[in-house]
Amino acid sequence: MELEEKEKVAGNYGLEADMFHVVKVGDIVRGAPIFVPPSATIKEAAKIMHENGKTYVLVADETVKGIITEGDIRRAVALDIPLSKEIDTLISGRLITISKDKTLWDAVIVFFKNSIRHLPVKDNEEITGVISINDIVFYASKVPFYFLEEFTKARDIKEVREIYERFNTYLCEILSRDEYVNPVNLGKIVGFINDQIIKSVIKICIDELGNPPCRFSFFVTGSEGRMEQLLRTDQDNAMIIENESYKDYFIELGKRIHSYLLKVGFPDCRGRYTVGNEKWIMSVKEWLETLKYWESVFTPQNILQLSIFTDMRHVFGDVSLFNLVQGVLFRIGEKKVIFAKMLEESLKFRVPIGFGGRLTVERLDLKKHAIVPTIAPVRALSFGFNVRAKNTVERIDELVAKGAISKDLATNLKASYVFLRRIHFLTQVHNVGKEDININELNLRELPKVRVEFIKNSLKSISEFHKMIEARFL
Repeated sequence: MELEEKEKVAGNYGLEADMFHVVKVGDIVRGAPIFVPPSATIKEAAKIMHENGKTYVLVADETVKGIITEGDIRRAVALDIPLSKEIDTLISGRLITISKDKTLWDAVIVFFKNSIRHLPVKDNEEITGVISINDIVFYASKVPFYFLEEFTKARDIKEVREIYERFNTYLCEILSRDEYVNPVNLGKIVGFINDQIIKSVIKICIDELGNPPCRFSFFVTGSEGRMEQLLRTDQDNAMIIENESYKDYFIELGKRIHSYLLKVGFPDCRGRYTVGNEKWIMSVKEWLETLKYWESVFTPQNILQLSIFTDMRHVFGDVSLFNLVQGVLFRIGEKKVIFAKMLEESLKFRVPIGFGGRLTVERLDLKKHAIVPTIAPVRALSFGFNVRAKNTVERIDELVAKGAISKDLATNLKASYVFLRRIHFLTQVHNVGKEDININELNLRELPKVRVEFIKNSLKSISEFHKMIEARFL
């Protein structure tokens, strides 16, 4: 099939042609196939479809005889075929299959030429799953709702991990092909999907431990809290519980959640800001006492803790507990001395721009030298001006509305930040492909001079932002 014809076929299904040269059929297979014997009745087959949440069954004894879909069942009912009839009476024509190693292009062609909606997938000679045209439509979406649905249906940690690996393949092999992908929107998409992973893991853990003995809120911080994750999202999370007397249950729940997220593929937090550390599982009373201590004792560590939890965002449980703690946290930001201390600490994250606007490094750690020097002072300003937005770009917009920064400065800062986030994402993808452990590091000597100039100018905008803060607030 010629490329022009392929694009026409893809267009008929609302798909984007450039995605299908990379993704394999095996990448989107959803769970094990469902089989029924030829002697099963039509009614029994329909019941098995319903119980397993499938739109098909494979009819098999020693070998697979055929596939029966919901459409076949509906037609049988419309034609008054008795539901007590054996299911193999509905089989028509030969069984059409596809290898798991074929591309999605190949699958679309098979669907199109044979006017079918379900396609059994083979690994060598064994059928290991079935894909539908809807699976391809979901997968092909620029906003990958496919994965949201998959994580919602996951029944155990192994299944969650397998889906997460496919999702990261999607990010690396599909979205990275678009050099102009919007990193802000991408971060939100990844954030929504990571939220669903966390919810699925928590539900699995609760199924194992039993229902919680009191209300609780599970929340995230850091890049998760800001919905600015890209690849290899660290765990940054904590819990608020209603009743301290039930803490033993929640400590065990936290350890299990932390362990399972590690198994799924979420790296650990170097600072141990996770529910795997019982220090971050506290009752409402304990959280309020902890905030009061951080507010009263101005150590660099306490200021850091306040900064970290400014990014807190509720994900699972009772949001009213979360709102209570977050409300007290933001009231602390009204104190000028706290605001000044936080700004001072945030400006310790410097961009590598020296005398005369020259870059002082040849290898740029994009997280350390570009992203954090932006998000840290924006977060500190947001805390002082009671900006409740979490995402850095949204915070900048609200800071303009509150008169904290000028519109012109905000425009330059946002453009620089979005550009650097895009470079950060592409750098991470490149380094993951090379299995480089320093996924945030960019060798400037390998880039065209014009790209280096763009990066340098973006870092200068961040440096100007720092100077404005020092001049106006410190």
